[in-house]
Amino acid sequence: MGRDIALRLAAQGQTVVIVGRREEPLRQTAAAARGRCIEVVVADVSTVEGARSLVAAIGDRAVTGMVAAAGGTRGFG
Repeated sequence: MGRDIALRLAAQGQTVVIVGRREEPLRQTAAAARGRCIEVVVADVSTVEGARSLVAAIGDRAVTGMVAAAGGTRGFG
């Protein structure tokens, strides 16, 4: 779900920052955007350090939206 949303936003000309713990899936998503602006941040935002890394990557840019679409089933069943 998160990948599809990122690609749709990038196709509309939005700058998209995607974040996750595993670099390869993030790079695959960025490559699928075919040159549109998707930035990759490798970080675990469930930790303080990971959240700080994301904030540092965004810097002083305005954030106009956020999609939280973590995969997996941890905590379910």
